[in-house]
Amino acid sequence: MKKLAALLIALATGAGLMMTAPAQAQPVAGTDYKVLQPAQPVPAGKIEVTEFFGYWCPHCNHFESTWEAWSAKQGKDVAIKHVPVAFNNDARLVPYSRIYYSLEAMGKLNAKSSKGMSMHARIFDAIHGADHLNVGRDKDQQERIIGDFIAKEGIDRKAFMDVYNSFGVNSNVMRASQLTEQYRIEGVPTVVVQGKYVVSPDEAGGYVNTMKTLDYLVQQIRAGKM
Repeated sequence: MKKLAALLIALATGAGLMMTAPAQAQPVAGTDYKVLQPAQPVPAGKIEVTEFFGYWCPHCNHFESTWEAWSAKQGKDVAIKHVPVAFNNDARLVPYSRIYYSLEAMGKLNAKSSKGMSMHARIFDAIHGADHLNVGRDKDQQERIIGDFIAKEGIDRKAFMDVYNSFGVNSNVMRASQLTEQYRIEGVPTVVVQGKYVVSPDEAGGYVNTMKTLDYLVQQIRAGKM
């Protein structure tokens, strides 16, 4: 009986081990994220997480809801930043960066749009949804289309266009271009943690794995391990 009981215990223990889920592998540098060399400077006392994106980019549009949900869960020690990308200062892409910085300067990024979503989300929706917003290449046409759209969203057209063409927005667009080069951004969306760890959904294996990698990096930095 003792031998039988021992055998049953051994079998039960073995079965329990088989049913235990394997420990999840930690993200790996070079596979799940890249290490930027040299690292870019970041403010002290915070964990800086920067999203490089473009309103014009369909992948950024799909990524946005996942990114926003992740961002909303971060602690006060995490500083979320956004950099709108216009590769090579393409005349077709720069206006979208101007839209972002204009809304930011006016404090309207999170203002409620005509559809009840934030203006930031509404720009994505207008471009990739039923509106098919496309500003074109000609500067006068761009400003007319953007102005018409902004006015329909309840924002003062003249005030917005004054900011859109302001020195401050010009400077921010130039700075965004510099950051895109300094961080060696080759595609969007891309997220950089603490000026050093670069995560892209394409390279990290999808949105779910990207979020897990970001969680890991933030936790490691917070613990002083990276």
